[in-house]
Amino acid sequence: MWLYNGVDPVMPMCEKRIHGANASAAVNLIAGFIQMDGGTPAFPDEGDKQAQQDDVELHAIIKGASYRLHVSLGQRKGKAAHFPVPARHENVIVLGVVRDGFSTQVVEITADMIEEHGTKHGGSIDVALTKLEPIDSFDRRL
Repeated sequence: MWLYNGVDPVMPMCEKRIHGANASAAVNLIAGFIQMDGGTPAFPDEGDKQAQQDDVELHAIIKGASYRLHVSLGQRKGKAAHFPVPARHENVIVLGVVRDGFSTQVVEITADMIEEHGTKHGGSIDVALTKLEPIDSFDRRL
């Protein structure tokens, strides 16, 4: 059914819209953190088909290294934080953002973590992490 409607059955449509707006804010938050730590963030051009295909939401230059980033907004459910990760995540660095009030944790979600803790749901992978090892800044290479 999700192929026909283009809607992931795990999340109702109104919840998906709210999550989309919050996820966009998470991308802007990461861009701000990168800039505050001396890096250079940039958003992909609308016509950049490769960035769209790879789900790149943000480009960053940190200490001379270039990164293609996908930012995933996590939701706490019980003891785990759940992150929706694109099925095609091989060509990007996935950063997970979890918010608790004004406190925010940013974690790198590696391919090993996705394989070990991920469950496919439609066109994405739900990665459930119980232990988060936050990135403390973007002032050094990832």
